[in-house]
Amino acid sequence: EAAARGARREAAAHCRAALAQGGRLGDAERADLLDALAAHSFELNDLAAAIDAGEAAVALHARRGDAARQSASWSALAMSLVRALRNAQADAASRRAIELAASAAAGGSALARALATESYLRMLNRDCGLAVARGEEAIALALAVGDAATAARATLAAATATMYIDYAQGVARLEQLLLEASRVDDGGVLLADTHQMLGTASAELHRFDVAEAHLGAGIAVARRLDLDRVAGYMESWQAICDLHRGRWTLASERAHAAVRAQAAGSTNRIVALVALARVRIRRGDPGADELLDEALALALQSDTLQRLGLVAAARAEAASLRGDEAAALREASRAIALAAAKRHPWLLGELAYWRARAVRRLADGVDGDGAALAAAIAADAAEPYRWQIDGDWARAAAAWRARGCPYEEARALGEGDETAQRAAIAALDRLGARPLAEQIRRALRVAGVRAVPRGASEPTRQHAAGLTRRESEVLALLARGFSNARIAATLSRSPRTIEHHVEAILGKFAVTSRAAAVAAARERGLLVEAGRGNG
Repeated sequence: EAAARGARREAAAHCRAALAQGGRLGDAERADLLDALAAHSFELNDLAAAIDAGEAAVALHARRGDAARQSASWSALAMSLVRALRNAQADAASRRAIELAASAAAGGSALARALATESYLRMLNRDCGLAVARGEEAIALALAVGDAATAARATLAAATATMYIDYAQGVARLEQLLLEASRVDDGGVLLADTHQMLGTASAELHRFDVAEAHLGAGIAVARRLDLDRVAGYMESWQAICDLHRGRWTLASERAHAAVRAQAAGSTNRIVALVALARVRIRRGDPGADELLDEALALALQSDTLQRLGLVAAARAEAASLRGDEAAALREASRAIALAAAKRHPWLLGELAYWRARAVRRLADGVDGDGAALAAAIAADAAEPYRWQIDGDWARAAAAWRARGCPYEEARALGEGDETAQRAAIAALDRLGARPLAEQIRRALRVAGVRAVPRGASEPTRQHAAGLTRRESEVLALLARGFSNARIAATLSRSPRTIEHHVEAILGKFAVTSRAAAVAAARERGLLVEAGRGNG
């Protein structure tokens, strides 16, 4: 009853209370409770508890010789393992579930569930054609035995995979599933998951209007119903959307919150780390490298394009902006072959862009793309990146502008003529994108252009933490315990402007709270300077 009304924490507590009476339970009752605890823990994103309970349930079902229940437990365990970035073990668990379900005693419903899980794993691995095939098999089996819930879960996986093959068709199928999900009595899981798939896959495919609508709706459902697994993942992707839309203060706030909330060793945390790191990379704030090192360690555990491609692209950008093109080439090359093999247009496009940019800037003797990879890029890379690789900066800039991506538009303009480069600098200065703006300024000066627009003032460049004069004033008032509203009144600025300054200060000190920023400034002897700035 608790689970049905969305009280997952209460439901998990009931399971633990009952399991504490282990001596009074038979194997069947105990296995049922372990399966339930695993399911609730999974939705709460307590993956360690979900895996422990799932493994115990598998063992009990095996001892009882119940192939169908054992298969179902293996499938559930596979889902927990894959979210814990243990993909190889998840794949093995899924194969075991299919083997058991295929036995004569297990029945069609068990096999449908196992195939639905396999479809989901293949979708996550971006083996989209295989994911659709396994999903359709599962749907047919489930409908034949009247198992509507399993048919819906298989549809979720198959339709999401379809988005990467035929976006409009996949979206239409998932939108139909949304209507059905609202009538399913599962505590809101299918409804939240469908919003999640529409939101996160659309964001990965740079369809940000669709992504933001479903992420907002899905988070509202998930937070109301204790579905932390889904909510945390969508919140991390929300920050990625904000990053691309140029809402960097909001992106940083959301990413900070997600990094604090998401436990180590989960898919949710990788996305949160990348979102926060990319804001810092583009602003030139400290602390990005540590985030990207952790993200890479997690992505390597998974060793899949969905995780590794996201991290490799961020690391390539970081290297390029600090002028280390050899490192940018290494990072882009880390996942580009996998992106080509999976025919992922956006990850392939971005990795190919960073790789081509690095090759152009490095000394002679660096090999370009091999023929097979070059052909894959030409055939499958997303157009804005492909146009930039080909030197068609104007067409690329227009495409980025149409998608509402101001930083990417400015980056394309920065590869154009003098007029375009000046426009890029102006846009980047508005965003606070200091590293790229400075790269373009240097390129103009090297080309002999006169009257290059200036960037940050000399005091800002010389400040030990890179604070502007106004940020120094805000820091001094933070140290005095002023609220944002009071700082705004004191400095005759809007509260939103002060929020931006506070967020910039947090980023420059690589901390996540006002108190930590003040402590870091005091430790480095910067508060005296800030106090003078305030007068």
